[in-house]
Amino acid sequence: MQPQKPVDICAAGNLAGDCAEFRSTLVANGVLAPLARLACQPVAPGAMPSGTDVAAAATGAWALSNVVKGAGSEVKLLP
Repeated sequence: MQPQKPVDICAAGNLAGDCAEFRSTLVANGVLAPLARLACQPVAPGAMPSGTDVAAAATGAWALSNVVKGAGSEVKLLP
């Protein structure tokens, strides 16, 4: 799964926040790495990120937090 648009990121975050089964399905389909990349977008030294970049990073971080919430007994994050 490669979330590409803000609506994709929000959908993944909303699904992840709904229940452990959806979180597990998202993880099984590879959502962790793309969301982590969005949340940790590098910015060139001295450059100012655009508002769109900041919003995507914030939304990616929120969605990622929903994926990993309750991790441990409910969701297996890594193989």
